[in-house]
Amino acid sequence: MAREVREHYDTGRPLLIAVTGWKKPSDRILAQLAGFDHHLPKPFESHQLLKLLEARERRLATVDQSSETSPRWMANLTRPATSRMPSFSTSRAR
Repeated sequence: MAREVREHYDTGRPLLIAVTGWKKPSDRILAQLAGFDHHLPKPFESHQLLKLLEARERRLATVDQSSETSPRWMANLTRPATSRMPSFSTSRAR
C-alpha cells in the first residue's frame, strides 16, 4: 500500500513511516523497498517520531518558503482523513 500512496502523489505526498515489531537491519531495508520513507521498530520513543516529522518539515521549508506559521504535518491533521488519503482497491488480482 505504501508504494500505491507514493505513486498517487507527485509532490506534497505524506511522510510514510513503517512502525513494526521487527528490528533487524533487513527489516528496515524491506520497509524502504515497500515504499516507506522510514522504519521505526516498536517500542519506540515519541521523540524519535517527532524527530522524523521535524526533519521532514525542515526539508519542506527549504524547498517551499511559504508564510505558514504551523508545520504542514500539523495542518494535515486538521483536515478530514478522506480529503488526505486516496482510495485504494483492496481486491487482489488472482
